[in-house]
Amino acid sequence: MKDTVGGTPTPSTLLLDWIHDGPVVAVLEGFTGVGKSTLVRRLAQSTSLPTAHVYGTTESLGVEDVLFELAAEFEHSGSDLMAKRIDENLIKVFDAMMRTECLAVIDDFHELVDPKTKLPPADFYNLLKRLATRHSKARLLLVTDQRLPFARTIELPIITLGPPDESDAMQLLDQLLISRRVEGEISPDLRSDVVQWVGRNPRALRALVSCLVDGDSLDDLIELQPEAWDVRYQAFSPSLVGKLEAEFLDRVIGRLESPSLLLLECLSVYRKPFVKAGIQPFAHKVGDVSRAYADLIGRFLLEHSTGWVTLNPVTRELARKRMEADQRRAREMHSLAAAHFLRHFKAKDKSDLPSRGSEFVEARYHLVLGGKEEAFQDLAEEYGGYLLANFGKSRPIPSDPKIARQTASTIIAALRGKRSGYPEARHTAARILESLGGHEDLLLALRHATVASSQTRDFQVWVLRVRLTARLETFSATVAALRQADSVLPAEALAHVYFAGIKVWMERQAPVRDLLGMLNHALPLSHGAPSSWVLYQLASVLLAAEGRYPDAFDLLVSHTARLERASPNLGLVIEQAALLAFAGGDRQGLQRIRDILVKRFERKNLEHLIDCLRHQLDHDFLEASIIQPVTGGSSAASLNYQLAFSDLCLGRPADALQRLKGLRSTHPAHVWVRSLAHFLLGHHHAALQHLRKYSSLALHEPNVDEEPSLAAWIKTWSRRSIAPGNDAAFVFPRIPSELTGLQHDIVRTVSADASLDSETLARIRTTDDFPVSSDDHLPEEGSTPEAGESFPSTPTVQTIIHFDQSGARMGDNNYVQQAGAVGSNATAPNGTFNQIQAGGGSDLDLTALAQELALLRAALRRQPDSEENDIALAEVGRASRAAQEGDQGKTLEHLRAAGKWALQTANSIGVALAATAIKTSIGMP
Repeated sequence: MKDTVGGTPTPSTLLLDWIHDGPVVAVLEGFTGVGKSTLVRRLAQSTSLPTAHVYGTTESLGVEDVLFELAAEFEHSGSDLMAKRIDENLIKVFDAMMRTECLAVIDDFHELVDPKTKLPPADFYNLLKRLATRHSKARLLLVTDQRLPFARTIELPIITLGPPDESDAMQLLDQLLISRRVEGEISPDLRSDVVQWVGRNPRALRALVSCLVDGDSLDDLIELQPEAWDVRYQAFSPSLVGKLEAEFLDRVIGRLESPSLLLLECLSVYRKPFVKAGIQPFAHKVGDVSRAYADLIGRFLLEHSTGWVTLNPVTRELARKRMEADQRRAREMHSLAAAHFLRHFKAKDKSDLPSRGSEFVEARYHLVLGGKEEAFQDLAEEYGGYLLANFGKSRPIPSDPKIARQTASTIIAALRGKRSGYPEARHTAARILESLGGHEDLLLALRHATVASSQTRDFQVWVLRVRLTARLETFSATVAALRQADSVLPAEALAHVYFAGIKVWMERQAPVRDLLGMLNHALPLSHGAPSSWVLYQLASVLLAAEGRYPDAFDLLVSHTARLERASPNLGLVIEQAALLAFAGGDRQGLQRIRDILVKRFERKNLEHLIDCLRHQLDHDFLEASIIQPVTGGSSAASLNYQLAFSDLCLGRPADALQRLKGLRSTHPAHVWVRSLAHFLLGHHHAALQHLRKYSSLALHEPNVDEEPSLAAWIKTWSRRSIAPGNDAAFVFPRIPSELTGLQHDIVRTVSADASLDSETLARIRTTDDFPVSSDDHLPEEGSTPEAGESFPSTPTVQTIIHFDQSGARMGDNNYVQQAGAVGSNATAPNGTFNQIQAGGGSDLDLTALAQELALLRAALRRQPDSEENDIALAEVGRASRAAQEGDQGKTLEHLRAAGKWALQTANSIGVALAATAIKTSIGMP
């Protein structure tokens, strides 16, 4: 291996220097397939330090597994400091290990990073921050395929391993072609192009050569991703290279003989490198397993190096999907893999258990996924102390059901034979089991929650117990559990516990009188507690469901009057009172709330909300729409929902989306009104995504009509949520004639359904008849330049005039090149403008631009589905058509709407002219 390249130290040299001189923690990052793991294994062999090399894995239970495996690996390497203390908290034990002279490598560390927060588990992150400033001879190397933003935050040294340079990549390609006797398939003058096409990635080059061996021509392979070939010298895109490799490997795998394909699918159950003996459990299934193994090695689908067999992650994922298509066969494969790891635990001598950490972790994984949980519980008894110390504490519920199943099984196995104690572990197991949702899971969750509640006053444990009791048992059993809570918990906690039980029985549609009876018992117990407002909210909804609107209204008003001005939930209670009055068309009620409550508590946004609802009752949506929320004030979100709805009634869906921009609420009403705004703008894919989300949140039914109409949106709005008050119609109880085109409003309250017969639905206008204002072409959220971006000093951005029913609306101090009216009070009735083109009217090569936009559109199609990508894809398509037609103004208009998402993709695939045009359209220099 080279020590330097052009005088610059290689990664291997930098790693050796790091081991000698520190600091304690470093990161080795690089794209997948460039040889990071091979480099690290060689590094470990070159040092005399006690060394442990472990992997973060998919479907891992977290850092606890990794630390347990580190303990075992260090013991194999001569240090038993961690292995002797596996029954303790392993974060603390690893901290102690990092004060000794040792080398720990955690490969694929990105698997331990939360995809939302971009951080590792909190305890481990805190340890990393301490290690970053510690002086010690210990070394910890984090190896990753992905950038780790937190590593830069805490200033960890980062060593980057890129692909080989062009000459090395060409040398590798030459060797591969000669070794497989296909050197004639790629002429020498094209080999430089080929290595650039696959990003000089060694693994992708091997996959390419495998395809050539199978009879594919280079031209055949180029056609898989022609746009990648076209931009091979313009930009290096790891995502394009990854897709190319997957395309190559999919072709190779599809041509395997049956024994080789079966062995590959069997081996895909292994999550990490394995010893060659790991093939034997599948020998009886495969037949001539040695021949199949040699075939996979020869096709570069497996690699055998330094005693370990590696299945590259792309190959594993492709093969695993094939294997898991048959769930019965998948369970069988996991059971066979489990037997491979269980063989280590058959000896009667248990003294080496700590050194079997890796085998235990993998045996657990395969036993649970193989449906052999009883066998796992037998094994887990040997590690009960370790499991309770490291898994028994409170932890987030895993989002992946497979990980959740493993975690719950692990905790329950550790609790086996223990009739009492460990309330935190039982609560964690019960929460995870509840998330899995199977009937047996729920029964087991209730059992553990009941035992835990007998030994703690943690109200969250009681909330879970009461919720599960309400789901699984009778109403009287729920009442009995609540009575036990009465004698244990303080008033503040009781409100939450009663809320949990009543909400479930609302969903189970218990008689309203029974639920009101439960509330009548609960309200005096929690009276005065800050959390009691949730019970008053429930009571008001139930009273309204019986048609007792005055009682519901009075209950909320009387309760609110007793709240302190600083109460954090005051606004929510007043909002609900206002919505109940609005649903009943009670103008006097709205005025009473304004006079009695809003003025007393001085909540400006609440005052605006009530004014907005009164204007809506009068069908004065224009007056409602000009209300300005107090930024950052309480109830701003609820007010913006109503203002957005008013915009829709005025035919201004783009303005509605602008109002909703930045709101992060997942309230069903927010999701529904956003979906309707997208639909009215013609963004049907985004509209359907939001409607499915709404249906899932409010109705627990994720499926919706794939060919929706405005009538379909109204039908979805009219349907009741399982729990009263949790649907769009509670917030928007009146759909006015301005929106539907009918001669009357449609009203749906908590107690009365909307009148929506087939004749009424048929008369609801189509979107073609919907009077969308002239601002409907405004770019959607995410497409405008971000704050802080630099702009040209002279105005070069296309001017867009916002029209509504009263004329043009523009902000003050507007500086524009051409406009019929400027200023907040200016109007420009019947104005016609020739809009000025972006870039000061400079000409673009529209023919070349159209070609690049076609490449950009193809790249956007391969991106994961998201609202931003859907918008960009549609607008780039429109821009491409406009460019083909020679219309520069429209081309730039659509590119401006495509926004920065399209710009990022254009930069990543190297379509320079398209990127420049997008920058110009949005005013970037």
